[in-house]
Amino acid sequence: SSDTIVFPNYISVHNCSPISVFNTNDSNICESECLNFSDFSTNNPTSWSWFFPGGQPDTSSDQNPTNICYNTSGSFDVTLITSNSSGTDTSFISDYITVSFCAAPIANFSISDSTICINNCIDLTDLSSNPSSYMWILNGATIDTLYTQSPSNICYPNSGNYTITLIVSNPSGSDTLNRTISVVDFSADFLIDDTLYTNQVYPIIDISSGNTSSWNWDFGDGTIENIQNPQHAFNDTGYFSITLIIENDIGCKDSIEKNVYIQNFNSIENSFNRSKANIFPNPAKDLFYITIDSKKSSSFIKLTLKDLSGRTMLSKSSNNFNENSEVNIKDLPAGMYLFEIVIEKEKIIKKIIIY
Repeated sequence: SSDTIVFPNYISVHNCSPISVFNTNDSNICESECLNFSDFSTNNPTSWSWFFPGGQPDTSSDQNPTNICYNTSGSFDVTLITSNSSGTDTSFISDYITVSFCAAPIANFSISDSTICINNCIDLTDLSSNPSSYMWILNGATIDTLYTQSPSNICYPNSGNYTITLIVSNPSGSDTLNRTISVVDFSADFLIDDTLYTNQVYPIIDISSGNTSSWNWDFGDGTIENIQNPQHAFNDTGYFSITLIIENDIGCKDSIEKNVYIQNFNSIENSFNRSKANIFPNPAKDLFYITIDSKKSSSFIKLTLKDLSGRTMLSKSSNNFNENSEVNIKDLPAGMYLFEIVIEKEKIIKKIIIY
């Protein structure tokens, strides 16, 4: 069997009156600043009436009013009245908004390091007075504009002097400050011919860029040196790797490795005999000598010294060269050059290092 009971109209559902609640993004501001207000009322209000004494505009019917501006100092009330079909509710907060006179900002900042190496990074610390917004202009950095208060990890990929600009603002004005950072070009390099001979002392010329303060050489044969331009002799034949590690006073480091081939010294004479012209010493400083085959020394001979870009640095010609002719190079900068020797219709090109 079964039974049923029914209670007509037992449950009553009513639309409740709203409860007014609101908030703003900042209740303490400077003169001429503007605010946004947010409605958090419950029970589904359908209309909103806002009152902002001292504000511009001073009323609004929007649910979430924006850009309410206060131009004079003081403390100001805010009122929100919400309504729906069941009723009305009012929320009133006395002296909710405090508006103060703010002095114009004064820009100031510090740099974690004003001199750095290529690809190193810095941090910037804001020290400004009375700012409310920030704009950083970072010339030469991997990112050129930022809007945070104290940005960090600002990196510079190229050498040079770069300006860092901070612009700070508030409703009373703005201010700008520039500071400069130096990014140092620091790279290791040196000059040495790629083919040398055993038991001969060769100068090794440092041509590194930047203000190097220490040099560490490893010649690959168990010997090391720590002067700028060492001299070294290899006792054994074969391939050797010469490594240079440099450092400067601000902690920049760089390294380079070059391979050289060492021949037996006895092969020099055979090489001289096979060639119609040779130059020595090599590397050279101030002067070097050119040896011309005695059978060719009365032929028309033209000598041209060029840098690696092809620019002619020295040129002379004659029909009567001595077998050992001196070439003055004391006015030439250190570096690697190509020495072109033309004997009648035959051209010989030699590499020479000047230090």
